[in-house]
Amino acid sequence: MKVKKNNEIVFLCVSLISIFCGNTILKADIDHFQYRYEIKNIEDTWNKIKIPNIVLATSEYDLKDIRIYGVSDRDSIEIPYFTSPKLKNFGTDFFPEDDSLEKISVIPNISNEISSSNETTVVIEFPEKISFSKLTLKTDYKYDYQRTAYAKYRAASNLKAKTNENEYLNIRSMSLNSDSNNTFCYENIRTDQLVLEIANHDNQPLKITDIELSEKKYYLIGRFEPGYKYYLYWGNKTIYTPKYDILNFLDKVPKVQHIAELKAFEDIKLVDDTQSDIESNEEKTILWVVIGLLAFGLVFFTIKLLKKD
Repeated sequence: MKVKKNNEIVFLCVSLISIFCGNTILKADIDHFQYRYEIKNIEDTWNKIKIPNIVLATSEYDLKDIRIYGVSDRDSIEIPYFTSPKLKNFGTDFFPEDDSLEKISVIPNISNEISSSNETTVVIEFPEKISFSKLTLKTDYKYDYQRTAYAKYRAASNLKAKTNENEYLNIRSMSLNSDSNNTFCYENIRTDQLVLEIANHDNQPLKITDIELSEKKYYLIGRFEPGYKYYLYWGNKTIYTPKYDILNFLDKVPKVQHIAELKAFEDIKLVDDTQSDIESNEEKTILWVVIGLLAFGLVFFTIKLLKKD
């Protein structure tokens, strides 16, 4: 009976150490993210979350740093998910209705400068980084026109690993025409500034007075568990693309999911660094003290058990 009791104590110590160590590792992962949303209105197992433009604009390339974590008093878990319409990358057209575009609500600052060579330089500044897939250029020019414009955009540092802030990337040339609506589509552009160079030649300068932007709708579809408070995290340059089993079993995912909501956006890095460091150090100290006591208890009971044997 004593041996059985000691074995139970040893098992309990090992379990507690595993839980504390696991939570410490997960918390260390979470500490590397810059932004998060709290996820509300979760029901049933499968839930669908529309990804806001700010997430598309500030996440890492190919959205590889997006994670969903559930937190409770006892432990923390990572929720597996997949992204629509990126499902086409996996050879399926599971959610074709998600391929539509929606307008982005943003008010840019547009300036037009005419050079001595009669070239219009249009600088379009956005108040924050945005992501768009369709661009429509508007002008108040009174006559028929046909001009060629060369475009570039200031690359977001998260666009690709070797892209530096303030580096400009070229977009294919545009043919601006009074007989068209001057709409251009792209795979995905993330930036806070667009620059157009319009060749006017011997004509009156063409100026851009307004623009419209649209973005493809993206959704996360995840498998949730009850009993947790959930958050959507992103903004981690060191994390890898997740690999979840559910990608191999998409045919078992219900075609209709409950729609969850994102509330209370937080820029985690805006928290005072000093206070964060103090709290983090205090938490780590407490965790290591607990782990040390549990480890000591495990060794003590193991030695005691061996002596009796």
